[in-house]
Amino acid sequence: MTKTPNFLIEVDDQDITEKIRHRLIELTITDKSGLEADEMELVISDHDGKVAMPRRGVKVRCFIGWKGEPLVDKGTYTVDEIEHSGPPDKLTIRGRSADFREGFKAQKERSWHETTLGEILDTIASEQHLEGKLSESLRNTPIQHIDQTNESDANLLTRLAETYDAILTVKNGCLLMLKNGESKSVSGIDLEPVIITRQDGDTHRYIEADRQGRYTGVRAYWYDKKEAKRKCVIVGREGCQKTLRTIFSDMGVAENAAHKALKQLALKRKKLELNLAKVQSSVIGDCTILIQGWNKRINTVHWHVVEKNISVTKSGLLLSLLLKKMKAKR
Repeated sequence: MTKTPNFLIEVDDQDITEKIRHRLIELTITDKSGLEADEMELVISDHDGKVAMPRRGVKVRCFIGWKGEPLVDKGTYTVDEIEHSGPPDKLTIRGRSADFREGFKAQKERSWHETTLGEILDTIASEQHLEGKLSESLRNTPIQHIDQTNESDANLLTRLAETYDAILTVKNGCLLMLKNGESKSVSGIDLEPVIITRQDGDTHRYIEADRQGRYTGVRAYWYDKKEAKRKCVIVGREGCQKTLRTIFSDMGVAENAAHKALKQLALKRKKLELNLAKVQSSVIGDCTILIQGWNKRINTVHWHVVEKNISVTKSGLLLSLLLKKMKAKR
């Protein structure tokens, strides 16, 4: 039995679905990882010139699914761009996740000294009027010293997440940092990997590039309290080295961070694009994907969702994924 796609759209808490259902060309939700804002794009026909253009700043809430089944809440978006084009005339409305705040991108000048990863996350979350949530395995990670020099909170948190092998995102009013590969979320909910088989896929594109190959090693600094001075550890080979900006509490922590950073540089060279014939609601931004049925080089790793696009049209639901290599399967 063929399923029929369905959607529901609210504008400032008013349901406008039936007013635009016959005009829908495409509704696309882009679920991004990290601190990038999720995006919404709604394209509707204005062939008769009767569509009222919304004002920028209105809140649009979207639900997507199938007729006869509960719809999935895809979030609330603040409209920041309106485009009218033609012929044939159509209206395109674009918005970004209402959880994302401009304050994350503001440049700041401050230092963090003798603190923890949890305290940094909680402080920034509070400043952005969000709730900070962090994996327990990360919360008490010591931060000896780190400078935030002409740097945004978004960039600071992103490099801390990379240093400590964590996933960082803003969802549903929470600033989240989750240890990469952990099977539970910060709320204790199981986060088992999503399995995608060749039968689920429509088309795929695997890319392996050497753009990060210029780095031969990673340099990390730590503070020796006994000698009251900064020291350095190097992982990898001499040559072109990436330097971590955090000053770590001891040599072991610094060396561990350098190993993780070197591994991440290698993983960034590989990505996979998938267009799925079967839409899986369990696939969300930042989740882990296991691939079955493709080439061994693709199958034998864990993949991380960098970007997810789900589109509803009159003909069906379409799901496309951009994945990056996270780690090798055990």
